[in-house]
Amino acid sequence: MSRNILIIVRLDWIELTANDVGAITLSNHGPAVINIMATAGPAPTTDDIPTGISITDDTAIISRTLIELFPGVTTPTRLWARVGPGSTGLTASVFVSHG
Repeated sequence: MSRNILIIVRLDWIELTANDVGAITLSNHGPAVINIMATAGPAPTTDDIPTGISITDDTAIISRTLIELFPGVTTPTRLWARVGPGSTGLTASVFVSHG
């Protein structure tokens, strides 16, 4: 299922993808810094959840494959986000688009 929406991200990991995807565009509309992480399956395990990539307010990743973003994850198919450390009490709005 395609997705082209704005998602509110909080302290807990939330899935940004609606299904397995190969490429994604996303933009952090802020105000908080977010961390993103890819997984090879439909649900993260504790082994899948390090800090991930930090994305600051007003930063975008345009049409990148998940393997480009996370070469250390074998066959990444899902993308997750949470508000970064030090952002307690904040949320972030993240625009997500994928086929």
